[in-house]
Amino acid sequence: MRILWIVGIGALLIIGSLLFKQTYILTLVKGDSMAPILHNNDLGIVRKIDRPEKLQVGDIVLAWDTHDILVIKRIAGKRYGGDDYWFFLLGDNYIISEDSRSLGWINGWRVKGILARPKDKK
Repeated sequence: MRILWIVGIGALLIIGSLLFKQTYILTLVKGDSMAPILHNNDLGIVRKIDRPEKLQVGDIVLAWDTHDILVIKRIAGKRYGGDDYWFFLLGDNYIISEDSRSLGWINGWRVKGILARPKDKK
């Protein structure tokens, strides 16, 4: 059943890409640093971005961290300097998240996309 669901999501991503000229990435969440919104093995749909200046504090993004590992984190801060946008990324589960508190500010070119808004889990 899960395979059919993934195939259906993949088809929707392709149709959306063709109709709206957007590129989407289906991503698998690893770890619980974004709990309670996202958990280990959740699937996420990420819309690729090419202009980091449009990102806002509160957006959940897919980005390369300073160790070149893809992470999903929430934008907690945004600044402009040296002709680049910089983002302070935090996990919602502060206790276990490795994020900008230890990695520092992330350059905007490292941000690959914005996560489609997940529904709050109860």
